[in-house]
Amino acid sequence: MKFPGRKSQGAMEYLMTYGWAILAVMIVGTALYQMGVFRMGQNAMGQTGFGGVRPIDHSSGDSNTLHVVFMNGAGASITLNVTLADSMYNAGYMGQGDITTVSLQPSDDLVAICPTGANGYNVKLNVSYVNQATALSHTLSGRIWGPC
Repeated sequence: MKFPGRKSQGAMEYLMTYGWAILAVMIVGTALYQMGVFRMGQNAMGQTGFGGVRPIDHSSGDSNTLHVVFMNGAGASITLNVTLADSMYNAGYMGQGDITTVSLQPSDDLVAICPTGANGYNVKLNVSYVNQATALSHTLSGRIWGPC
């Protein structure tokens, strides 16, 4: 004798058993990713955040200097300002697609880009710019990291 409803019960049991297991693995994986477990280490260079005006390269010249190359991808000419800790740097006028290098040094002696014995840097930058076509101000922020 055949029971037509038995196949759907088996399918539901399969989905409930393996579906919850897959969901649990995804949640744990997301939590580990957010904690930075899968980062490549301090020797890898990277960035996160930013927007139309973004760093395309960066390096630490010494313990107190950070050289950052910015590209204007905002779609218009801009006037660029970069803030590191409490120090603001006026990078000046940038045409659309232009590239400029900014050398950043925090004014506070207690803040070092690459302290003695450190493997790498991880700093937060605030980038503000004025769109020359619309005269509107924009503020972006992000982090950059790399080896000392």
